[in-house]
Amino acid sequence: MKAKIRFIIIGFIILIIPIGLIFKRTIAIEIQREAIQLYRFGDSQNDLDKAIERINLAIKLAPKNYLFYATKAQILESQKKYRDAINEFQKINEFKDNYAEGNVAIGMNYERLGFADSSKIFYNSALNSYNLRIEKYAKDKEMLYSERLNKAFVLAMLEDSVNSRLEFNQLKKDYPEYLEMIEQIERSDYKENLVNINK
Repeated sequence: MKAKIRFIIIGFIILIIPIGLIFKRTIAIEIQREAIQLYRFGDSQNDLDKAIERINLAIKLAPKNYLFYATKAQILESQKKYRDAINEFQKINEFKDNYAEGNVAIGMNYERLGFADSSKIFYNSALNSYNLRIEKYAKDKEMLYSERLNKAFVLAMLEDSVNSRLEFNQLKKDYPEYLEMIEQIERSDYKENLVNINK
């Protein structure tokens, strides 16, 4: 009888641990939503400070959720704290391999700080990641489109106008249903948008 009770207690404890982890992650996601609301719809520095407090709590609850670090970096970018944003994106790279979007964001922040050479290192890293994804998703038309569009964007950020133009032209041929969107992205002045994004 004692063995049976001990078995039931151990089983109960084993069940509680995963439920606790899931509950913790769910709370962290809700806290992230609160931070995003404060960031997007707040109208004061106090709201941005509260958003940082909330996202820090979410990170504490779920430190391996890369989206929390990305959210914090975006809040910091809105405050023109580009070095701090870079640090948050680099934390993601510690546990998420080939995070191309984070490397693009790091590159953009280095450009905002006036470090073009540093930005190119991260753009090239992102470009390598996008090329790997293009190979991976060769048979998935929608994913392939997304990765190729990202690649064309990064080529433009690297000021490789020849290859960027080639990629955009090929995208227009391969995805005529997205022609308007592709042309709009292609016409964007990336560097001007980079400077004015947080004005």
